[in-house]
Amino acid sequence: MQGFLPHYINADLSLPKTYQYNVGFLFDFLTWTVNWKNIEYDVGEFDFQDIKFDLVSSFAEPMMKIDFPAFKEWKISADQSINTWMLPETSKVTLEFRDFDFDINCQLKCTDMGYLKPVVYSAKINFGESYLYHDNEFVSVVMHQIVEFGIVIVENSVYFVGDYIFTNMAGPVLTTFLNDYKLPLPTMPSPFHGQNTQADFLMDYRQTIDPNIGDGYLDTYFLGEIIWADDEMGCAYDHDFFDFMDATTFSQLVVSETAMTCMLKNVAKTPIGHLDFTEKKINEFF
Repeated sequence: MQGFLPHYINADLSLPKTYQYNVGFLFDFLTWTVNWKNIEYDVGEFDFQDIKFDLVSSFAEPMMKIDFPAFKEWKISADQSINTWMLPETSKVTLEFRDFDFDINCQLKCTDMGYLKPVVYSAKINFGESYLYHDNEFVSVVMHQIVEFGIVIVENSVYFVGDYIFTNMAGPVLTTFLNDYKLPLPTMPSPFHGQNTQADFLMDYRQTIDPNIGDGYLDTYFLGEIIWADDEMGCAYDHDFFDFMDATTFSQLVVSETAMTCMLKNVAKTPIGHLDFTEKKINEFF
C-alpha cells in the first residue's frame, strides 16, 4: 500500500484539473468566486507503517478501533484567479496536507445486498500542520483565516457528529473502492501442464452475514464465488454449516462444500475445463 496508493491517486483516480468555489462575506453581500486551473498533485507521502488496528469486544458493542495517520505530506498546487469587483487577482496557490491523522471506532454490518456498512461510534480528524500558501500577501491573510476556520469547523464537526456523517457516507465509498465486491481474475492459465488454455474470472466476495469481531480477531463470511466472466452465471448455494478452528496463532480460510463445488463447475465449463491430449501434451502433463 505504501507504493500502490500514491500511484493510484495520481494515475488512476482521475482527480480534477479545475475547481471553482465561492467565498461569501457579510452574509454574502460580498462574494469571491475562486477558480483553480492547472491543478497539479504531488506524489504523496503516506504513513501506512504506523496504522493501528485494534479489534475489541470488551465494550457494549464489538468494534474496530483504527488509528490512520494518512498523510505525512501531500501538496496540491494550482493557478488561482479571483473574479470579483474588489481586488481581483491571479496567482499561484499551494494546499499542503502535513501530518494529517484520522481516527475512527466502528462496527461492521452486512446489508441485504451483501455490502459492508460501517456503523461509526466515534471519529476524529486532525489536520496537523496543513496549510494554504498563496503568493498574494493580502489574499494569503484572508484565505489563512478562512482555511484555519474551516479546519476548526471540520475537526469539531467530525468530533461531535462524525458517527452520523461517516455511518451514512462510508458504506457507498467502501463499496465503490472495493469494486462492488467483485475481484477480476483476468487470463487465469490452466493448472494442467501442456494445456495452453486460459479464461477470465470474477470472484464475488459479497458478505453473507455480519462480520464477527472479537478480542484480537475478525471473522468474515463471504460468498467467494468464482464466476466465468464470459457468462457471469452463478450457483444455487446450500446453507452449509462451517466454522473456524479454535486457534488464535494463524489466519484461516474455510471453504464450504457448496462453494468448492460451484468453483469447480464454473471452471469446468471454461476453455480450462476442456483437456486436449496429444502425445506431446501427455508427456508434458506428467
